[in-house]
Amino acid sequence: MMQMSSIGPMFGQYMHFLRYAPPGNDYALSRYRTQVRRILDVLEKRLGEAEWLGGNDYSVADIATFPWARPLGRVFGPSTETDYPKLMQWVARIAARPAVDRALAAALEIANRTTAPGNAAPETLDRVFGRGAHARA
Repeated sequence: MMQMSSIGPMFGQYMHFLRYAPPGNDYALSRYRTQVRRILDVLEKRLGEAEWLGGNDYSVADIATFPWARPLGRVFGPSTETDYPKLMQWVARIAARPAVDRALAAALEIANRTTAPGNAAPETLDRVFGRGAHARA
């Protein structure tokens, strides 16, 4: 099975280049989209072999992967259900867990009290991403 350490970095880089990078980063966007799709293929295959990523039992692997897999429908569009049916069923099973429902409600409450990244001032984004005047040589 793929290393869990691939998911966060590849998905994170893809989302960064998709949402925050200035235009003209086609190579980076394509590279990370390809890597994310490769990982999704591995997850889909694994979930065809077992109910959970680690086997028969819900585990930290599922907990750690869920936040990255949860928004895939919004990221890749309607074809996600067709392309990754087992993965989307797995996302739905996890989302239906009472503890996950409580955690998502708490996260939404926090999100409602903070500035969404899409609404942040350019200077704030520069500081967060270490770019512009905040870049280090």
